[in-house]
Amino acid sequence: MSKSMENCKYVLTEKWFVGSNYEYYKQRWENKTAGKLYLSWNWAGFFLGISWMFYRKMYLEVSVALTIILIFIFFPFNLGVYEFLAGTLKIIMALFGNAFYHFRFKRVIDKTKTLTKNEANDYIQKHSGTSILAAILFQCVATALCFLF
Repeated sequence: MSKSMENCKYVLTEKWFVGSNYEYYKQRWENKTAGKLYLSWNWAGFFLGISWMFYRKMYLEVSVALTIILIFIFFPFNLGVYEFLAGTLKIIMALFGNAFYHFRFKRVIDKTKTLTKNEANDYIQKHSGTSILAAILFQCVATALCFLF
């Protein structure tokens, strides 16, 4: 396959993976290497944080963030640590959210390299796009836990 056809296939896969907000991510990912950390402001990551990660199906990243949060919850720190942690996570998601999402795209695409075309399409379809349900469920659980504790 020629390099231009490979690039075209990659762009179409990127478009399919991201969905309706493709132009935003196309601009953010342009001239960036997936798998390398880079700064690029993401307002959704800043305001929505973990909910945004659930929405974008970034479950590995969610598990890392929640593990960090749980470590701080189970250790008796004063209240200021929690506000600091929440603010730090918001800044990290704002500054690196686009790079984290780009990592996720690369991981999904890399997993398809050994699959048949139909298997790859099914895998990408299952792991791409967004999940408003996951974001809403997370917000409901998080809100309920706040009221319980």
